[in-house]
Amino acid sequence: MKVFLNFAPVFLDFQIALCRELVARGCRIGGYIGGSIKYFHKLNSEIDGEFTYTHFEEKKWVKKELNREKLEKFIDIFGHETINEIIIADRQVGNGYVSGGTMPDSPLLNDIRSDKQAYIKYITSMLDFLWARLSLEKPDVFVGYAVAGSYTLAIYHICKKLGITFLKITSTRIKNQHVLDDNPYDNFSEIQYHFNNAVPSRRSLAIAKTYLDEFRKKPFQPGYQKGQNAIYKDRLTVKHQIKLWLKVIKSIFMTSNNFYHIDYRRSLLYELNVIKKAKKGLKNAQVAKVGDIGEDCFYYFPLHVDPEASTMVVSPMITNQLYVLEYISKILPINEALVVKEHVTMIGKRPDHFYEKINSLPRVYLIHHQESSFKLIKKSKAVITITGTSGMEALFLGKPAIFLGKFIYSFLNKGFVETNGIESITKALHSISKIQKTPDELIIKLIATIYDRSFDFNSSMIWSGKGSKYINKKTQVINDVVNHIYKR
Repeated sequence: MKVFLNFAPVFLDFQIALCRELVARGCRIGGYIGGSIKYFHKLNSEIDGEFTYTHFEEKKWVKKELNREKLEKFIDIFGHETINEIIIADRQVGNGYVSGGTMPDSPLLNDIRSDKQAYIKYITSMLDFLWARLSLEKPDVFVGYAVAGSYTLAIYHICKKLGITFLKITSTRIKNQHVLDDNPYDNFSEIQYHFNNAVPSRRSLAIAKTYLDEFRKKPFQPGYQKGQNAIYKDRLTVKHQIKLWLKVIKSIFMTSNNFYHIDYRRSLLYELNVIKKAKKGLKNAQVAKVGDIGEDCFYYFPLHVDPEASTMVVSPMITNQLYVLEYISKILPINEALVVKEHVTMIGKRPDHFYEKINSLPRVYLIHHQESSFKLIKKSKAVITITGTSGMEALFLGKPAIFLGKFIYSFLNKGFVETNGIESITKALHSISKIQKTPDELIIKLIATIYDRSFDFNSSMIWSGKGSKYINKKTQVINDVVNHIYKR
């Protein structure tokens, strides 16, 4: 079996460990890697494979003249909708669609902002580059992790057209359980198939019943959210800030970490500025308390990380959260309100006046980010979210949910409305009392099916930067992932 991966510096130690196990089972390995050239050399020194270093290609993709013949070729292959989604997915190429978050400048971003042809030249050349290589190399399977940009989303669509199996390690939102999903849109097709066509094991049914009982007594976050919160807390420590300043000083004498899509020093200074703003928290914004709003007369809207795959990839038509909040405020029943809570990892990253705009909206209340989401879910009339985990948690707690984008477990069919667009929310709000509660037996069957078809994978293993020594000890995790690749 020939397995390709999209290697990235932050995931590299984990991916190398994964490749070693695949090679031990007789697989051929290949793929693409960017970032500093040292990572390319590290990969080549540890794994025998077909690796392409992509960093030097990016600048060419924008600087080339637009090849209209190739553009028409890819329009014929993928269609306008898919190419538009590839553009929207990228926080730099599709930067104009990033309205609720800030990001550091880079040479690529500056070119995109100054040249209206730059984004289409980038996309056309990138598709040409990936199409040529994947057509030639034709792996049996392409294994990815995060799909949060045009490059990785394009790989998925090319794999689909060329008949290459695409698998993405994806959180199920249940503790640390992950699956290998076959698309970047979190459709969980394998979970859906077994939910509809198989009976869960007795062991998993027992685990699921216990899980639901414990969750209702004292709700808890899935593993990936705990990891995000831990990283956020670590970012605010003096130790972390000292490390950043040392890197800034070092960057004055070192340019090897500057890439077309990353200006290393600007990224470090941006991070320091985010920390400065995060320490202030929401002090400059007017925040309400739950007690200020009556129970059962408000809807709860948790803000998404922005930019991120949850909106820009999974629901590309709904990327402007301020517009969403304004729209909802205009159609709410006059005696009801909308409560908005910030995502903790976004503190310090919002544009100026973002919170002031929220507070200016009639009947919209900004709640402090440290307020319990579960408390808000329980007190609310319903949860409104684009694609967020809080919608699933609402169903588990017996509350209805309205999804403006895609719900990852839409095959449950009860307890929620999936509008797939903001225009349909008026009807959903007016019929909220008619939404049937999700039966416990369906929730238990879902959780049990997840446990039957998933593996335990703590994503902080790759996000926390613990290094190869730590990851190489996690042999069971590596074996579980490889076993699931073979199953799929």
